[in-house]
Amino acid sequence: PLFQHFKREGVQSTFYFTFKWINCILTRELPLTSAARLWDSLISEGDDGFEQLLICFSCALLHSLRGTLLEMSHDQLLTYLTQEELQMPPKKVEELISQAYIYKMTVSTEPEAAADDSSEKSSGDTQQEQEQAPPKESMNN
Repeated sequence: PLFQHFKREGVQSTFYFTFKWINCILTRELPLTSAARLWDSLISEGDDGFEQLLICFSCALLHSLRGTLLEMSHDQLLTYLTQEELQMPPKKVEELISQAYIYKMTVSTEPEAAADDSSEKSSGDTQQEQEQAPPKESMNN
């Protein structure tokens, strides 16, 4: 529903606000102590998980704001999503970080990894089937 609302209102999320959120690592949107807490989580993920967690946090943030956002017009959305600081208590930011970890754990952000997993599973099943099948020589005798 939120994506559809953005589309109806002509808000291109990648242009208006998500680029700024990602590029600035939410330094403008969150109070300094909350931003530092988020950065701590991002840095602890290392190179492999930094971007994934940041994207998941942004999704959690949008999800938490969806009730408010769904009631806004195009101009209101742009003003709200591009304001200097979202008024958000530290406890809420902690909840969003937790939600981001849940998103990260449940949703694969790399299709190649999912494809590799499924191909390994398929080849593993074939190998298991081959091991369980009787040898061809014994079938001929």
